[in-house]
Amino acid sequence: FEVATSTFEMLQVSNTVSGPSKFAGAAAWDGQVVFAPYNWDGVGIYDVSTNSFSTVSIKDQITHDAKFFGAAAYDGLVVFAPERADYVGTWDVSLSKFSM
Repeated sequence: FEVATSTFEMLQVSNTVSGPSKFAGAAAWDGQVVFAPYNWDGVGIYDVSTNSFSTVSIKDQITHDAKFFGAAAYDGLVVFAPERADYVGTWDVSLSKFSM
């Protein structure tokens, strides 16, 4: 929602991700909105300045469904709350790096 103009806009993401329950939660830090991977095998990144959406694969670290449920941002990290994952997940905004 653009407060200054009171307008709402949608960004198409189906050309990048597909299927149900892709993400479960999001948090914002330094111009990015970072989406917690749920059934999708990647972190979703919305760049506010460019109005673009991308994903970064995490398949080499975790692949099952219901990975994380919820996200919070603190000091440059977005932290993902584990659902079926055995670990807390983190996204380092400045390094664009996922860790568990």
